[in-house]
Formats: sequence, C-alpha cells, structure tokens
Amino acid sequence: MSRNKNPEIRINYSGLLTSDVSAKIAELKKWDLKSDEQYEKWTEAFCQSWNKHGDAILAEMQIITGLEFYLPVIDITVSPCIIPKSQPLIIGFKDTPETVIETITHELSHTLLCDNKIISIYGKDRDFMLGNEWRKLFGFEDDFTALVHIPVHAICQKVFQDSLGDKTYVKRDRKLMEDLGATSYLKSWDYVEQEGADLIIEKLKKSYLEIAKRLEKQK
Repeated sequence: MSRNKNPEIRINYSGLLTSDVSAKIAELKKWDLKSDEQYEKWTEAFCQSWNKHGDAILAEMQIITGLEFYLPVIDITVSPCIIPKSQPLIIGFKDTPETVIETITHELSHTLLCDNKIISIYGKDRDFMLGNEWRKLFGFEDDFTALVHIPVHAICQKVFQDSLGDKTYVKRDRKLMEDLGATSYLKSWDYVEQEGADLIIEKLKKSYLEIAKRLEKQK
C-alpha cells in the first residue's frame, strides 16, 4: 500500500465544555476543577508529546489497516472529568503527556475504522451497520463494547508493539483495564491475544474490500 497523507491532528482545550459539562460532572462527583490556565498548560504538554510520535503512528495505522482517514483535519477536544470518546473525539486529563499518546491512538483507531475513504458511518454511510460486519468476523453478539474493541486493540498492538517496539504496551493496557474493572475491554484483549493481531487485521482488510465493492454497486 502506498503511504497515505496523514490528517492534521489539532488538540485544544475547551473552556466552554469545562464551564458547562465538566463543571456539572465535577459538582455531582464533588471533584475540584483547576484553572483554565492550568488546563491550557497541560493541553500544551499533550500537544508536544503527540507531535513527537503522531506522524509515525498515523502512518502506521493507515498502512496496517489499508484504510485512509476520511477527514484531512481531526480535532481532539480536551476537558476535565471526561471519559475519552471517539465521536466527537474528546479526552480528559487523567493521562500524563506520555500515556496520552496511547489514549489518542486508541480513539483515532475508532475514528479510522468508522470514518475512512471506504465507509463513513458519520456521513454518507450513516445507515450502514458496521457492527454487523464485525459480528460476522468476531462474534460477541451479546457484548458490543468487547466487539468494537477487538479491531481497536489489534491496531494498537500492531502500532505500539510491532511498529514502535514497545513490548510492554499490551501488559500496561491490560493492567489499566483491570484496575478500572473494564471487563469488556479485557474480553477483547483476550480475543486479540488468542487469535493474533495479524489474523484480525487481515480479516478486517478483506472485510473492508468487500464492503467497498458492495457500496460501489449501490451507486
């Protein structure tokens, strides 16, 4: 596969989100919020850390999967008290500048799988049931969270362990999921380690090629 152009990743702190959603969560949880200045400082540290590795990670993600990001610019919004989400792509401040790279890669893997040049379930293909395609490949009829994290974990393992040489990535992420009690995430890791990331990626690539043919026939 030829090397695709990487999207521009823009990481910005949102004072508006903080003053509304984060403030309500903090009040409910009885958490203290920091100043906007502190959050801006931490966000800048996130940006600097991502900029050191981001281009290599984005390139590997696209090469590994055979997919190309749909959007040329992807915004990542940062706000406290937020559990990371891929749509819209929002992260919080639980990470350090070192670990935020893993969180961003995880969420961008969701983005690449769902919003790419073959299929865009946030746009023209919003009615396409991508989850049904993955159930045919991996099963997990009764656990959607585990299902959608099988391809994500396979991509992240290939990026960090195989491409960047980080041999402790999987162990660290599993430990984090254990500490959080995230049983569905652990089930997906069990599947990836049992089946192998390479086999999962190959199944994905074949599936997306078949999806491309079906969508082309519908035009």
